[in-house]
Amino acid sequence: MRKILAIFAVLMAMSVILPSALGDSVSSSLTVTNAAPTVGTVTATDPVTLTEGTTTVVWCNATVTDDNGYADVSSASAKLWEPVGTTEAGADDYNNHYTNSSCSLSGGTGTTVNAACKFSVHYSATPAEWTCKITATDGSAATGSANNTAVTINSLIALSTDSSITFPETALGAIATEQTLQVNNTGNSQIDTQLYTYGATDGDGYSMICTIGGSEIPYTNLKYNLTAAQDFTANMSAIGNSSTTYTTETAFNLAAETTDNVASTKDIYWKIQVPSTDVGGSCTGYLVVTAVAG
Repeated sequence: MRKILAIFAVLMAMSVILPSALGDSVSSSLTVTNAAPTVGTVTATDPVTLTEGTTTVVWCNATVTDDNGYADVSSASAKLWEPVGTTEAGADDYNNHYTNSSCSLSGGTGTTVNAACKFSVHYSATPAEWTCKITATDGSAATGSANNTAVTINSLIALSTDSSITFPETALGAIATEQTLQVNNTGNSQIDTQLYTYGATDGDGYSMICTIGGSEIPYTNLKYNLTAAQDFTANMSAIGNSSTTYTTETAFNLAAETTDNVASTKDIYWKIQVPSTDVGGSCTGYLVVTAVAG
């Protein structure tokens, strides 16, 4: 019995001095210095051909690099402006300044991501060399930017008019009551106008063809002036009768739109004299108004 207890005592003593199998974990930390993003070469739609009476999409694109990784690039913005008429900090205006505060970021890999910045440019945007600037911002609010100073917006010579002129019922030999045709500059440059008329086909020599008999109204019987209520014989002018014998009104001088959403317009005043014989019924014809540089 004593021998067994002695062995047990030795075993108990050995268990007390065994090393522990458990250990401690130690945390570690490090802050990496932020690197500001950089914007590569800015490419843009160039030249820009505007669209009459509406807007045209213009793109400015660039590759953004952030050495902390592309995911650190939080946003990109862009401005497009005409440097003669305004500055980068200027207010947005159809004629010379546009802002995109939320460009698209896509295709990120490693340290680079693509920024695509879209602008809807109005038809009245000034024809000139424009500047496009893209700015990238990272998660620490650090920024980088780059410019393209050679974005060309071309001249746009264009107009729109009322769809028709309707003269009232008029007696044989009489001059119809004056009617007004409104012309709207739908481009970005000052314009003059070219004018001609025909009855049924270009160059037929008439301003209108009537339904009774073989009656027509000669093209010289349709006259215009840029000022209302002028004497038909003394002060109003006839126009050409074909696409090659038009009249150019060089005093029209209709400027491009300069106030957002306020159309630039001018009126042309028209009278027509009905022949005294051999004409009757309903008469119709065509008036062609074309924009030219003014």
